[in-house]
Amino acid sequence: MKNILVADIGGTNTKFAVFDNKFKLLFKEKHYTKYIKNLKNPIDYILNKYSITEACFAVAAPINKNKVKLTNANLIIDINKLKKSTKLKKIILLNDFEALGYGISLLKKNQIYKLNNKKYKKSNIAIIGAGTGLGMSIITNKKVVTSEGGHSSFIIQDELDIEFYEYLRKKFKKNPDLEKQLSGPGILNIYNFLQYKKFKQNKNIKKEISMVKNEEKPHLITTYSNKDPLCKKVIELFVKYYAKAAQNLVLTSNASSLYIAGGIAPNILNNLKKYFMKEFIKHQLSNYSRLLKEVPVFVILDYNATLYGAANYILNFKSR
Repeated sequence: MKNILVADIGGTNTKFAVFDNKFKLLFKEKHYTKYIKNLKNPIDYILNKYSITEACFAVAAPINKNKVKLTNANLIIDINKLKKSTKLKKIILLNDFEALGYGISLLKKNQIYKLNNKKYKKSNIAIIGAGTGLGMSIITNKKVVTSEGGHSSFIIQDELDIEFYEYLRKKFKKNPDLEKQLSGPGILNIYNFLQYKKFKQNKNIKKEISMVKNEEKPHLITTYSNKDPLCKKVIELFVKYYAKAAQNLVLTSNASSLYIAGGIAPNILNNLKKYFMKEFIKHQLSNYSRLLKEVPVFVILDYNATLYGAANYILNFKSR
């Protein structure tokens, strides 16, 4: 019985798991990425418990070499160094949304929520997910094509969006990309912008949010989106941007199904139910609105889907 090590290494959290070759989960643990200085230590801890020589790491970064740096964290992953310093003999690096693509087929009904009643079609599948950053990928002919669409152009639909764009451009001293409005930090950017616009807000909630660290604020803003008018507006705008980015991805990839992934989606599910589909199918050309209406849209509820995909890849697909 051969065991494998997989990891989902993101800008905020890093999750490790051990599977056997029958796809049974044997071990799982989570770390905060910012506290990991070297992957060797958590890997050695696991390898002391299990006999493992092969691993697949899903990384929130573009993959083009054996050494990568996370897009939204300082952690560097060097495959050659890890092979020399650990018992691992084979290490595969995948982009995190590439790995997620290989996990889609393994999801069960209780691990997803369907936002509409359209039937799944066997064709291209688009995947988009906001978390610490914004990820995208496309499944075509059972292969997963990665994307850096999170760094594409900022979405502008109306005058408020233009003001938001200019606000961020002045703040960051450069043109903001899509990730600046559609991610965990994007939620905070929207929140700060609406405060700048002097949007009405509950004073007690405002004070509470102001007292926590920036990385904790998006969660609080989401939590209070049903109690505070400003937080509610933040999430409404966030879902609008989510829907428009997803629409662009579906039309660009000619996808017939859409999956919404990432750590934020399950926490704003009620807002996705209310606002997402209305914005997603809105298009200036009626024939494209009709096309978008037929696309089944799923929200991935299981935070471990990327781990399943990494395991599926190393067990069932040809390694690179």
